[in-house]
Amino acid sequence: MRSTAKGDTPIEQLLFTALRAVIAYGGVSVKEAYFAHDEGHLGRLKSEADYKEDSIFLRTQVQLVGWRVDFLLDAPVLNSAGDIDHWRQLVIECDGHDFHERTKEQAAKDRSRDRAASLAKMTVFRFTGAELWRDPWSCAKQVCDWATKVRWGHI
Repeated sequence: MRSTAKGDTPIEQLLFTALRAVIAYGGVSVKEAYFAHDEGHLGRLKSEADYKEDSIFLRTQVQLVGWRVDFLLDAPVLNSAGDIDHWRQLVIECDGHDFHERTKEQAAKDRSRDRAASLAKMTVFRFTGAELWRDPWSCAKQVCDWATKVRWGHI
């Protein structure tokens, strides 16, 4: 991964570190992750000729309409010729107990955001703090598995 940015909270930092390790050593088909600082930087990275179709693009603390997400991942979808046809986005939320599921209002707000993301054709993965502390590698692998299945149009 080409960045030292890690996220705002310990569980975000844990997932970021696990993603780096899984991509580097975990036997997943995602071979490279690029960190984009903002939308303009993302566009420049995507236009570079040397990145591979088995790459993902990751941004942290991305402001969407009405809320900020912990991570936003862009993954290419390939056509039958193996060229990039379009991009899919995965919203990744690291839900610590203090800010998620503690009250009914917090849970309702999260579900409302998930529906908004779905309407915008984004997929949402929510990992609890307990999941991330127990097995961050599994969480990171699930993210990479999503990107792999998206690449070949399987989801």
